[in-house]
Amino acid sequence: MERPSTRLREISTTLGVERHTATRCLLRVFGTSFRQLQSECLVTRREALRQQGATLKEIAFRLGYSSAEVMSKRYRHSTGILSASVDRK
Repeated sequence: MERPSTRLREISTTLGVERHTATRCLLRVFGTSFRQLQSECLVTRREALRQQGATLKEIAFRLGYSSAEVMSKRYRHSTGILSASVDRK
């Protein structure tokens, strides 16, 4: 599974709009920033893969993180929840 393009610049180019225009549209339509949407998508994908039985190392690789530790730190930053407490359930 390849990591999807997650750069606002690439998405803007694909849509044929300026980056600031895409940013304004995201805020207007979704009420949030690109970074927040990206973070929410990664958390959702991480949780889905974990429920399917993937290891943290596999999930980190599939989501494009350099290690499970980096992914866990990002998860805590995004959710406010320690990754280890979720993974024990």
